[in-house]
Amino acid sequence: MRQANDAATIAHVLNRVAFGPRRSDWERAEELGAEGYVRWQLEPESIADGQVDSKLDRLPTLTMDIGELYRDYPPPQRVERLMRQDEELDEEARRRLARQSRVPLQELGAARMVRAVESERQLNEVLVDFWFNHFNVLSSKGQVRFLISPYERDAIRPHVMGSFRRMLGAVAHSPAMLVYLDNWQSAAEEDRDVAGRAPRARNDAVEDAIRRMRGGGGGGMVNPRQMQQMQRQRRQQQRRNRPPGLNENYARELMELHTLGVDGGYTQNDVREVARALTGWTLTLGGRNLDPPGFVFRPDWHDAEEKTVLGTTLAAGRGLEDGEDLLDMLAAHPSTATFIATKLCRKFIADDPPGDLVDTVAGAFLRTRGNLRATTATVLLSDEFLGSEYHRAKVKSPMEFLTSAVRSLELPVGTNGQLGRTLGRLGAPLYGASPPTGYPDTAEEWTSANAILARMDVGSLLAMSAFSGRPGLGGGRRGVGNRGRDGGQQGQRRGRGAVERGPTGTVEARTEALLAQILPGGIGSDTGEKIIGWGESQDSAPSNAEIATLILGSPDFQRR
Repeated sequence: MRQANDAATIAHVLNRVAFGPRRSDWERAEELGAEGYVRWQLEPESIADGQVDSKLDRLPTLTMDIGELYRDYPPPQRVERLMRQDEELDEEARRRLARQSRVPLQELGAARMVRAVESERQLNEVLVDFWFNHFNVLSSKGQVRFLISPYERDAIRPHVMGSFRRMLGAVAHSPAMLVYLDNWQSAAEEDRDVAGRAPRARNDAVEDAIRRMRGGGGGGMVNPRQMQQMQRQRRQQQRRNRPPGLNENYARELMELHTLGVDGGYTQNDVREVARALTGWTLTLGGRNLDPPGFVFRPDWHDAEEKTVLGTTLAAGRGLEDGEDLLDMLAAHPSTATFIATKLCRKFIADDPPGDLVDTVAGAFLRTRGNLRATTATVLLSDEFLGSEYHRAKVKSPMEFLTSAVRSLELPVGTNGQLGRTLGRLGAPLYGASPPTGYPDTAEEWTSANAILARMDVGSLLAMSAFSGRPGLGGGRRGVGNRGRDGGQQGQRRGRGAVERGPTGTVEARTEALLAQILPGGIGSDTGEKIIGWGESQDSAPSNAEIATLILGSPDFQRR
């Protein structure tokens, strides 16, 4: 393989393996070489990241389990009930409770942006973004906002350099995915044999009644007639709580979007059979049920009759193993290998990736049984990636645009979540992709006139934060997502008389210096000439913030 360590190749690598060039990353890439930097990033567990870890310690919800999140940050529905029941709650208390329920999602978004901008483990963060998008869930659906932090932490992050099958299983068991694609409400149809009886609730109303009768005026005796009546009532309640039947939503997306792909060779009957294999995969959120919050298997909901998926028979009389064997089958299928290889090559190479490379990557996926580190390495160490043919062949997504802009301007990121909320202005709010497909990864989705204008507006705010002393995003003087005690007004007052930061000299000298900072690697010479010509024609010389805004809004900066 030809080893290329020129500036253009380093810029290319940092725009694909990382969220854009930053001075420290550039120096490391020059030291290691382009290929050496890639190999270093492929081993994130060996990269120290103490500064980011310390910053994330300020966000306590990141380490909470589902039960703790529900207890300490109750969902809006529960808050609304409390508000209706407690007339003594004043208006401020009501607002506080409503704000409190939003904290877990806000902290998760803040953490994602801190990691994306400041983490030394850049490839790991790029892959978290890629795989979360692949296994997308929407935070605004039902209870997902209270399940999404454990989802990213436990189902996505641990597996981006690990086993695809383990990630697939972690996603399938995740309450967030069970709710988002409705599998938690999928049960065997009425006329089907099921795998077992309903799990006996150790703390249900019947046992409560037995304890009361044993402990009170009944002489320790249980009234059989009363017991029978209560048991009938319990069975009726269980029937009322039983889902109406089979739900195919997750089964369809599992094959179309998570594994085989739309052309993966499955039929509508396969979708139905997969849905049957996954009946009874549901969740509990605690409450009177003593099971811990999370995934549970309900044998009384599981269709235990024979099933045939992609020509393979799952014998009758089984339970949870139906779904596990199904996931094994899908993870090892050649169509899954091709589908995953195509998406990885589209992410890192080009919107229309070369077919020979896709075949090579798919072969690595199959050969290593879905080892994602080896599969990703096959893409990133290929001649196609490290060569020059596909430099700047991709348009940045909103996430890539925003993080690369902040990194290029060397702006620190705070933990109040403001930077993440800025993605809403760019048309791609964090955890806000409605369809199961997630956000698109092709140029036509992000290059409309309105999209570019939004990027220029955001770029202007970032440039003000970096160079003018006036508050940009988040109101901080030297960062984004930081706010002073006065909510930003102090920073604004100080900024009015502040000396401009950044390079000094003529318009030409300052433009060249800012191009070298924001678009290193010799990119953007035409952009520089246009900015210099415009700046020299003005009655007064443009500020560094104005020049930086034009660079951030230029076609050169939109590409990676």
